[in-house]
Amino acid sequence: MPHNGSSFALRITLIMIFISVTSTFSSCERIRPSLPPSEDGGGAGGDRGPFRSSGDALFVIGTKDKSDAEFDPSPSKLHFYIGKEPVSGFPKELDAQWDPVRYLHFNLNEAEANAGLTLTLDPVWSNGSGVLYVGVEVWGGDRWIEMGRTPCSMHDAGYVYLHPAFLKVGQNDLRLIAYGGTGGTTAVTWDQIKFQVQAQRPVWEFGVRDGSEREFKQRDFSLVIPANSRDGDFPKEINNVWYPDQYIYFSLTGEESQRPHQLNLNVAWSDGQGTLDVSLERWDGSDWIRIGKAALSSAQPGVVEVPADALKEGLNRWRLHAGAGSSGTTTVTWDRIALMERTDQPEVVKNLLKEVMETTLNYFVSPRAIHRSGLPVSALKATDRARFGYSNPVEWGYTLQAWLVAAEVGKISEPEALARIDRAIETLLALQRNPEQFKYGLFYPYYTLVKPLPDGSDVDFPYHDKYEELPVGDCALLWTSLNVVHGWLLEKGYAATADKVARLKGAMNFRSAYVQEDGHHYLSMLVNAKTGKLSPHRWIIWADEGGIVAIAAYLSGSLTWPEFVRILDAQMRPAATWNGITTEESTWFNAAFTWAERTMAGFPMLDTPKGRQYGLRSFLPAARSHLAYARFMNLDYVGFSDPMSQTQRGEILGRRYTPPNIPNTVEKYPLDHIAPHGLFVWMGALDVLEDSLVQAYFEKVVLLKKDSQGYWHPKYSQDPYGFEVVASPYMNDPKYRGADDGRYIFETLSQAYTVLPIYDGLQRLHGGRTFLHFAQRVPGYKEAVEAILNYAYPDPEVPGL
Repeated sequence: MPHNGSSFALRITLIMIFISVTSTFSSCERIRPSLPPSEDGGGAGGDRGPFRSSGDALFVIGTKDKSDAEFDPSPSKLHFYIGKEPVSGFPKELDAQWDPVRYLHFNLNEAEANAGLTLTLDPVWSNGSGVLYVGVEVWGGDRWIEMGRTPCSMHDAGYVYLHPAFLKVGQNDLRLIAYGGTGGTTAVTWDQIKFQVQAQRPVWEFGVRDGSEREFKQRDFSLVIPANSRDGDFPKEINNVWYPDQYIYFSLTGEESQRPHQLNLNVAWSDGQGTLDVSLERWDGSDWIRIGKAALSSAQPGVVEVPADALKEGLNRWRLHAGAGSSGTTTVTWDRIALMERTDQPEVVKNLLKEVMETTLNYFVSPRAIHRSGLPVSALKATDRARFGYSNPVEWGYTLQAWLVAAEVGKISEPEALARIDRAIETLLALQRNPEQFKYGLFYPYYTLVKPLPDGSDVDFPYHDKYEELPVGDCALLWTSLNVVHGWLLEKGYAATADKVARLKGAMNFRSAYVQEDGHHYLSMLVNAKTGKLSPHRWIIWADEGGIVAIAAYLSGSLTWPEFVRILDAQMRPAATWNGITTEESTWFNAAFTWAERTMAGFPMLDTPKGRQYGLRSFLPAARSHLAYARFMNLDYVGFSDPMSQTQRGEILGRRYTPPNIPNTVEKYPLDHIAPHGLFVWMGALDVLEDSLVQAYFEKVVLLKKDSQGYWHPKYSQDPYGFEVVASPYMNDPKYRGADDGRYIFETLSQAYTVLPIYDGLQRLHGGRTFLHFAQRVPGYKEAVEAILNYAYPDPEVPGL
């Protein structure tokens, strides 16, 4: 038991509202000597009428019209009072060299301060080819406290969270600081600056923002405080002398437990001149595990980020623990403590992802990338379409899903999507009917679409090349894509095409790959088309494609339930740890693309107690590990994945170990390439990623878009398909020439690993139609998947959490 008060707490009925987890402002920095804010008041505050809801704009400076004409061209003005001065009084420019600081003053009422704000910085012009980093700080009474720094440019807005702990009822003072940038960027002029109500909601809270602890319990402190207690039941103080621990117990629903949260800590009084370290810890069944900590004083509030994998469905047991203090500080008394659940992502983040998704979708509707048969080329080299003029079954399925996405987001009409899907399905049915093109219930790995140069013209109809090894994994992934599209067609009422997809799925069979060996059961990776001989290589790792391949084989009817269970039992599912990051079910290489395959296949990775065990305990730590490995290697960009059409010195790119992985291998030799799609595979869990992860990946995407080497091709460019297949891991690398085939190559799989996770993640934010939603429209799918999860994860939660 965590302590002797726990049995009492378990008897209490806990009434809760929400919970999840994310970001950590564990400390607040004192910046360089500063100009103090003016004290003559001002700002628009309590007279604004009804409180706005999450995401609503509270203050707006400027009109988003791609012009800075409404702002003050004079650089001399430092202070601006929102609500009291016209927009024409706000300086239009922020310049790291000449005018690096601007002060903003505004009033908030209690509801607004308790909700927190998201500050959006949207320039209309920048003087370089890169981004400007802008820091945002708030005045804490005796120091400036940094809230964060964000990149922004004339093409991409930036954002910074202003958490409730750092806001006040009444006048708030904020400053913007230009810190310099990339690509020669030192200055921006503004299109719009916007303060929005943060997209979060309180799970529980104690105290009133009044600078006093009088509403808290003054004596006879309890050891355990149920989160549904009154303010008067919560002890007013915590100290490292005689009362170092406060225990807070609360319950969460499953949905609440898979979202990121923040714990806001406001102090009314502290007894020294320094700060007191207060840790937030959770009980894991055997020990207290630190989630994060904050250094607190009356002048320094704090925020602790609570990631989703630090929460659980049902009873959560937390404690606040007072650690070391500085400059004589041993005690703090509380003003307000509030746990907030993230309910949405900032407008800036969603807009960036939508831009990337919609631009990348251009590839899937381009006749340069799509053969007249409806099948895609493996990759499109802008100067040589024939170079990658072949096609693979995985690419077919993901292209079908991309058309589904294009229809769902309005990129193309539903009739156009249906026509494209129907044409491709007719092609695949024709290949299935031809015994020279389809063997053992499987497709060949490569089908020729474009004749090699000097001809370079399209073939009349696809045909397989000379490679005779039938790819079990590729066909399994195709089957899962067909299943998602099948569900979409059924939901939309397109019965004729849905029937064709059902026939196509029904003719696929993975039985030929089933092998029993040394008492174990496996699926082979390859089946020889001429002899039926199986490859010695097996799909034996659950978290890699091995898991989804076995699942597809069972769902297709190729395996019985006992056979599937034996295969699952034989698969490897070990945990791996590196630098404090643990994936409970690990992959062999930890390549980014493998982590997206479950969501893309419409297989639940979250949303249920069983599915969450993979999503929260493996997927989420893997997303952190890729950022950590980039820092470990001193790289500017993240994208540790396999661009499968590309080679380096004749060797296939990828197959590099990113820790943690099953062999516990940490590659330390220099990295020549990254795959930009590795930035986006994590977006399939956009509602689950903690704030710090979203902010880090957001920054990497913005920087890569603005890289001087031009890896990003916007919608108005000659090749408007988004990111190229590979890029340098180093910013503005003038020596980078691409892999063996050079630059200006766009790959079907990489485009899919960008588009499909973004779509699914954006849908998840608001309960939209995900790939899981469509797959579950297929009769029997939901029940079969539930049986798989019940067997794979017999316990509803990871033991001990």
